[in-house]
Amino acid sequence: MGLFSFIFGGKYPSTSKYEALLNKRDNDSRAFIEFAQSQKLSRYNQLNTIVHSDDFLKRVDTLKNEKFNQTEAYKKLTEYYELKNSADMKDYLKLSVSGSAEKAEKTLQSPVYARYLELQDVTSKPEFLAARKQKKFKKSPEYVLLFEFKKLKKNADIKFAQKITASEAYKHYKTISDSPKLDNYNKLDAYVHSLEFANYKREIQDKNRFKKSEEYKQIAEFETLKKDKELKWYLQAAQNNEYADELSWQMTFSDTFDGNKLDTQKWDDGYFWGKALLNDVYVLEEEKQFYTPRNLVVANSCLSIKTKDENCTGKVWTAKDAIGFRQAQFNYTSGMANTAKAFRQKYGKFVFKIKADNCKDLIHSIIMHGEKSLPQINVATYGADKKNEIRTGIQTDNNKGAQSTTSGINISRDYFIITLIWQPDKITWFANGVEIKTLTSDIPQIPMYISMGSHLLGEPQGSRNATFDIEWVKCYTKK
Repeated sequence: MGLFSFIFGGKYPSTSKYEALLNKRDNDSRAFIEFAQSQKLSRYNQLNTIVHSDDFLKRVDTLKNEKFNQTEAYKKLTEYYELKNSADMKDYLKLSVSGSAEKAEKTLQSPVYARYLELQDVTSKPEFLAARKQKKFKKSPEYVLLFEFKKLKKNADIKFAQKITASEAYKHYKTISDSPKLDNYNKLDAYVHSLEFANYKREIQDKNRFKKSEEYKQIAEFETLKKDKELKWYLQAAQNNEYADELSWQMTFSDTFDGNKLDTQKWDDGYFWGKALLNDVYVLEEEKQFYTPRNLVVANSCLSIKTKDENCTGKVWTAKDAIGFRQAQFNYTSGMANTAKAFRQKYGKFVFKIKADNCKDLIHSIIMHGEKSLPQINVATYGADKKNEIRTGIQTDNNKGAQSTTSGINISRDYFIITLIWQPDKITWFANGVEIKTLTSDIPQIPMYISMGSHLLGEPQGSRNATFDIEWVKCYTKK
């Protein structure tokens, strides 16, 4: 937090500039968290992973540079034409497409061809050949058979079947018919004449193939996102851990006093034990004022603790001689507010924006207490001695403690933002972001509550009408 003096110059930056910076960083850190959960960042991260993956880069390279003659589809097309143009396949296709082979085989399986074969067998036997040499052959039954055979021998279908089946082409046809080669050819033929193949070939030969691809769209979307101002801001902030401090704290208590009266769910008026044991207000014997709730005024987003010249009666606690509580008359009234019932915390960050006036004889203080009066942490005490100083420190159980005075902090002239960061091994105080004190011994290790008030420890000279303004209180714990 000491960087603020460097940012603004001077020992203490002006409260308005410092608060404006705090608000800006608070708003920016909330925006940072919101953007971290945004669809835009989610989409950017998704695309960033996609477009830089090895698989995606390979696909892009393929889309940009792959030629049709380098593809598996082209290999299949080449194989298809090699098969189609081979001699045996050409013969097979010729006989198959023309139907010649089917016609010949049908003839060979017909009754006519069976009769032809039967007569061929009969007419070739020795006894038939001997009969043909007889003078009366033309009048014999054998002659009738021979005539029928010669007629069948001239039959066009039989002659066609014999010619086809005796050809080299038919041998190729029979070889190919039941072979794996034909299965492969048919598969390739179906593929190269498919819509799938036609679309793929048209796509890969398209000069604008890459620009029409989903990959191109994803790259274009990613590049557009990279230029987004909000995204660039987020990525830069994330890289620099810009809001590491703000994001490390979680708010546990706050009051900006926006109503028209004190929030009794957060604050009690008076000392804690008076409310806890008596349900009433009391003051200590050395105090010259009495606390009254009407002096806690909430207006214009500010709690004003008023100190007034007025007479009243109230309880006083006197420890000496076991006197205890007694009624007493007072010439002055003031106010006190504490969070004893509503909020206590061990360790954390506690921030107060405060201002006070007429501090010659009056002490304005913000103190943190545990269950007992000691130990206590003096967040800030102002007034009574010098109006240009605040006192900070720790008071321990043995009534000793480290107290110190810091000059140059005039809260009667302007608001100051006082911050206390309480850690297990040290407590550090800041005024408008500038470190003013650090203690590393006697650090309290118990939850404590906040007490804010104004009191008189001696008879004042002149009027004691005064105001202690607390514009807001904010408390955090480490996440």
